[in-house]
Amino acid sequence: MRKAGWSKAIIGVLKQEETASSATVVAQYNRLIAKLRQASKAHVSDWELGEALNLRASYLERRGRFKEALAGYRQVVELRRGHLVSNGHSLASALEATVRAANSAGQRKQALAHAQEVVKLRGEYPDSSGALQEVVRLLHDEWKRQNALASRQQLRRLKRFEARARRRPTKE
Repeated sequence: MRKAGWSKAIIGVLKQEETASSATVVAQYNRLIAKLRQASKAHVSDWELGEALNLRASYLERRGRFKEALAGYRQVVELRRGHLVSNGHSLASALEATVRAANSAGQRKQALAHAQEVVKLRGEYPDSSGALQEVVRLLHDEWKRQNALASRQQLRRLKRFEARARRRPTKE
C-alpha cells in the first residue's frame, strides 16, 4: 500500500463512521491496519535508509574521506532527528488520548501515571492543544486533592494530640 492508497482507505473508513454500525467501522479499521502491517513488511522504511546512509558514511570514514563521511553522518542525524521529533509529538498525543480515556473510564491512577509522562514529553516536544490543558487540569486537581487530604490528616493528628494532652495530668 502506498500513501495514495492509504489516504483513500482512511477517507473511506472516515466516511463510514457516520452511517455504518460501530462493528462495521471497527472491522474496516482492523482490515486497514492489517493491510498496513503487510505493506510495511513488503517495503523498506526510513530505518533501512538510515542504515544505508550510516554504512556509507562509515565506509567513507574508514577510507579517510572525512568531509564526505561527515556529510553522510549529518544526513543520518537529520533523518533520525526528524523521526524523533515526529515520534515524540505522536507519543505525547497518544498519551494525552490515553489519559482522557483512562479518566473517563474511572481509572484515575492510570490516567495520572500517563499524565506525568505527557508532561515530561511536552517539555521536550511542546504543544498547546486542548488535550494538554486537560492533562494539566487533571494533575492540578490531583495535587489539590492530595493537599486537601494531607491537610485533613494533619488536622486530625493535631486534634488527637490536643485530646491526649488534655487527658494527661501535668507534673507541677
